Amino acid sequence: MNNEKRISASIMCSDLLNVQRDVDVLRENGVDFLHIDIMDGAFVPNITLGIDLCNALGEKGGVKRDIHLLVENPTIFINRLNLKPGEMVSVHYEADVNVRILSSMIRGKGARFGLALNPETPISVLSDYLDQLDFVLLMMIKPGFAGLKKEAGMIEKIKDLRNYLIAEGKDLEIEVDGNVSFKNAREMSAASADIFVGGSSSIFSKKDDIGNCVRLLRKSITLA
Repeated sequence: MNNEKRISASIMCSDLLNVQRDVDVLRENGVDFLHIDIMDGAFVPNITLGIDLCNALGEKGGVKRDIHLLVENPTIFINRLNLKPGEMVSVHYEADVNVRILSSMIRGKGARFGLALNPETPISVLSDYLDQLDFVLLMMIKPGFAGLKKEAGMIEKIKDLRNYLIAEGKDLEIEVDGNVSFKNAREMSAASADIFVGGSSSIFSKKDDIGNCVRLLRKSITLA
């Protein structure tokens, strides 16, 4: 596991009419990943970003991608992804996917594979899949829309997941997504989260510029 805390900027929260401009600022300020939520309007009732934009960001964004598939049938999306070594792809346990097949597909493209869990999904569902995973994505909110408040008990769930992984002898990274504000990020980091998806409550806050928000988020997760 990489012990360095890392930031993944949520592109769905950027200025969608000026995505390249925002990505340039993110790259200049050292974000580690571009978090790209791809939705199908079925698994979650929203569609914001698509495969073509995702692949374009892979070619011209200059930052590794952290691709989060909120879809019922991930296979058709994965087949169209132009992945690079070190990039991340997560699918949802709740989509009733074949984890072994998807893990093989994504790792076969040189990327890292993760399973995403909604707030209400118990950690115990991971038990049959730990050998297929490189990371676990914990949703702090119900998925689909930005700007929601963190669900109750999620800081404890991060701690519980870390203790569970230690007990199982698995050195997997924990990513957190949803209401990763500066305050919440500090608590999430202290609870042992590794990768932080910054969206409308931090990196893309309307109260400050993107560059300064990235620096503030980095400080929050580092000082925890």
